[in-house]
Amino acid sequence: MAIKTQGTVDQPYSRLGKFDFGFDAPVFGELTVAQENSQLSLQDELCQIEGPSKSLVTGVLHDGTKVTLLRLVSNEQTTRMTEGGLRHRFVRMFPHFILEGLAHIDPLEENISQISFGLEHGSALFYDFDAFGSVEDGKPIMELIASTQKSTRKIEIGEYPSVVYFNGKFKILETDTALGRMSVGHNPSWSVGGPEGISIKDFISVRVDFSEPIKFDEAINRLVRLLRFLELVIGRPQGLQRLTIKLHHPTDNVRLDVHWSHGPGRSSHKEVDSQGPQPGDILLDAIRRPEEFAEVTRNWLESDFERRDARQRFDAVFAEQRTFDEDRVIGAANMFDLLPASAVPSSVPLTEDIARAKALARDAFRSLPLSIERNSVLNALGRLGNATLKHKVRHRAELILSRVPSTRFPKLTMILEAAVDCRNHYVHGSPSPINYRENFDLVMFFTATLEFVFGAAELIEAGWDINAFITKGTSMTHPYGTYLVNYKGGLALFEQIVPPRA
Repeated sequence: MAIKTQGTVDQPYSRLGKFDFGFDAPVFGELTVAQENSQLSLQDELCQIEGPSKSLVTGVLHDGTKVTLLRLVSNEQTTRMTEGGLRHRFVRMFPHFILEGLAHIDPLEENISQISFGLEHGSALFYDFDAFGSVEDGKPIMELIASTQKSTRKIEIGEYPSVVYFNGKFKILETDTALGRMSVGHNPSWSVGGPEGISIKDFISVRVDFSEPIKFDEAINRLVRLLRFLELVIGRPQGLQRLTIKLHHPTDNVRLDVHWSHGPGRSSHKEVDSQGPQPGDILLDAIRRPEEFAEVTRNWLESDFERRDARQRFDAVFAEQRTFDEDRVIGAANMFDLLPASAVPSSVPLTEDIARAKALARDAFRSLPLSIERNSVLNALGRLGNATLKHKVRHRAELILSRVPSTRFPKLTMILEAAVDCRNHYVHGSPSPINYRENFDLVMFFTATLEFVFGAAELIEAGWDINAFITKGTSMTHPYGTYLVNYKGGLALFEQIVPPRA
């Protein structure tokens, strides 16, 4: 998971408190919670902190809130003399995680039973349009309300009453996964109303309940694994909202707010569609096709640990959004090499002619004196028959081509092989008839093709109906929708620049 600027922020605040550093007495200081600008500022003659970092500090703020600070890094340590000759120590530390609530936690204990969070574009992913609404011709409803309302005042019904509502269905989706039981739900809130009006606000939460209590780091790890999947479905990195954990306790329901100073999200310098993803462009429909959403989620997470390295690389390049460079096409190609043996062929059959030539060449080079060139050729001959990167990308593309109309992605495998040639040029300096610098639009098309094939193949194996996505159309707020629309132009550019194979 690439580290990015969080897309949705909590309101920054600063509070005074006492913090335990293992000294004879607590240290007074000020805690500022402000994402990447969070810090613990200490001014105390007792504060003699050794080393540049500290894994755990607990504290109690002036209002009684208990805080646990994890992975602190010292930004500044200075000593000053006052006029009275007293020495005061000034320390500023950056905490990667701040947990606050009614209890402290030990991150080395298996004490987390649940994690919950919201997504920056959660309402687009879980587009439950009918959950909330209004009724303009609400006279029959108002008459019923007026007749049943227990109040000392009589509700007078005007000529044109209106009613706003929440349909009362809190649960959106629920399914068991390899991470735990995942549930998605509405969390509406509203005022009691009055002369200034009334409105209903909603917050959609994603929750994972673990089958057994786990450590804090493992809870964050599982969150990141789920988030990688949801970001692909949405089409862009997501900032987290209202991140909380629940402590395992037989009687008390203790929840802690978690502030992740460098949490996942969208980098401010990455170019993305400012209007946000449109619900119709999202790859899975959790409201109208909940069974497919649940199935793909389960299957994706079931295979995630085995495919973690490849998917982490995919997540890093996909997060670049509309920013393209040479490193991105390299990473987009390399992620296929990181797929496990269960996802790609390990070997390819050789024809009799090639197998015979391989044996003759091996015997000929073995008889030569030791040299770098001799060993290099023998190593290459030894790899002959193993699946190459081109074999792997072609194998993954077949998962797509075997399910879509034959006219949808003409010459897709040829484009992928040319993309691997492009990657080899940047990695190994392999000669190429193409000037990639002067034709960088083609490199961008190669990159988008590699990323589309990787993600789409992973989703198809998990149960995604790619044809349902293709046929419904797109407004191009998801990179895959953009790729579908631009494929014809990319193919024309490819055919114009890349010389045909002999």
